[in-house]
Parts: sequence; structure tokens; C-alpha cells
Amino acid sequence: MYNRCIVPKCALTGNGAVKGGIILGFIIFGILALGLGAFLMYAHNSRRANMTEYQGTVVGLREKMQKRSHLLVKVYCPVVKYDNGKREVTADHHSYDQLLGNYREGDLVTIFADPRMPKTFYFPEENGKACYEAIAAFVAGAALIIVGIMFEILIG
Repeated sequence: MYNRCIVPKCALTGNGAVKGGIILGFIIFGILALGLGAFLMYAHNSRRANMTEYQGTVVGLREKMQKRSHLLVKVYCPVVKYDNGKREVTADHHSYDQLLGNYREGDLVTIFADPRMPKTFYFPEENGKACYEAIAAFVAGAALIIVGIMFEILIG
């Protein structure tokens, strides 16, 4: 008698096509995550390479509440006005953070801004920071590929 069931009994240990598809899926998503990490790292390094130093004045401090480790914390985003040589620009810090609440209106600050994106800036102490989004994408991509390979070895 023949088996008329099209769906395998177990998707993980079923026929080779399903198992191969799962393994291929892990590897494809891993490669996509690595590609995303590479793109994010390229964009971050390109932005850093084009940074120009400016002197500016803090004109405001945006604040919002964020959930971190099951706690609500107040985070800040300084707003700075500076002259980029062509015009006066009002720019926001690239992210919100608790420590950024130390700045006050009227403070004179040194910032780095990319002339191609003048409305976003970094403080000098952040200029050497890594791109954490890219690192997370690289780690996720590597983990997915490793899981795919391990799945092939163990279930093989």
C-alpha cells in the first residue's frame, strides 16, 4: 500500500526536502542578517568619516520615558543650534539617553555633524563608539548560520 499523506509526520525529522528547507532557511536568514550588519557598519563608518567639528549652543532638551529592564526611566535628547558655514542649523542628538540630561540650555558644546545630514549630531566622546546595531546584526547572522549548520550535523 502507498502513503497518500503529503505532509511529513514530523517537520523537523521528516523527509529530506523539509529538513533541507529548514537548514537553508537558517542559512539564508543568517546571510541576510550579515548583509544588514555590513550595510549598517558601512553607513556608520561613512557618516563618521564625513564628520566635521562645530561649536554650538544647547537650545533645548527633549525628554521622553522609556522602559528599560522593567523600569520606566526618563531619557533626553539635546537640541543644539550651530553654524555649519552655510547657514544656522538646529540639530537633534542622534539618540536619547539618560546621561544626556546633564546638558542645560545655553551650554556651549563641541559637536560632530555630517554636512550631508546636518540635522543630526554626535558629541566628541561618542565619535569612536561602535555601531551596536551592526554588531547585533552580525551576531544574529552568525548565530543563525551556526544553528543551521548544527541542525544539519545533528539531524543530518
